[in-house]
Amino acid sequence: MKNTAGFTKFADVSAREQLRARILIESRLDDLVSLFAAALTEDGINGHYCGRRDEPGFVPLFGDAPRLMGDTNVIPLVPAARFDKASRVVDVDGAWGEQFTILLTPPMRALDKAAIARVRGYCVLYAARGEMLREKEADVMTACGLSLHERFILGRILVGDSLLDIALKLNRTVAVIELHIVDAMKTLGMTDRRMAISLAARRGWLLTTMSDFPPLSSENIDYY
Repeated sequence: MKNTAGFTKFADVSAREQLRARILIESRLDDLVSLFAAALTEDGINGHYCGRRDEPGFVPLFGDAPRLMGDTNVIPLVPAARFDKASRVVDVDGAWGEQFTILLTPPMRALDKAAIARVRGYCVLYAARGEMLREKEADVMTACGLSLHERFILGRILVGDSLLDIALKLNRTVAVIELHIVDAMKTLGMTDRRMAISLAARRGWLLTTMSDFPPLSSENIDYY
């Protein structure tokens, strides 16, 4: 059945177990946030927010408690025997050298070393997957059903670019590029990458450059 957070909830499966099973494969950012929030609740933490550490401060990204971004009364989460009510910040390194901070509401109870290690581990995976999904969801959908980046990625594969080449062109990770490919295959009803590219090529949907197109907006989206 579905719970109010939007993801499948089984009576005999804890939120922590659901997060462990889906944190690396969840395809929607909203659902990932809900999964992470539910798992934190089992450790007595009732809110979180993830931001990118940037000069001169934080860039807010995603989470269920954006009010935390304005809370300066926080200190780093340290691997101590007790997790006191003030220790609620986890710093995380991203795939491209980005640095993220996850702010947590004060836990309702003290956590032991195992719980602290578990929360920190989930924070690392959550920030990485969440940023991938956030970047992907920032893409622009076009009239043919594929996004602009999906059309570009398939087009560049057709002309011989590697996934790393494409990732560098779009300033994305290879993992984000692979997410786009999977979604494009689903949209095209194909289970084989080559067949998906062939179908998109026959329909004239592939792009090999984005520099010749006008600025993206809702007014000219049908142009693509």
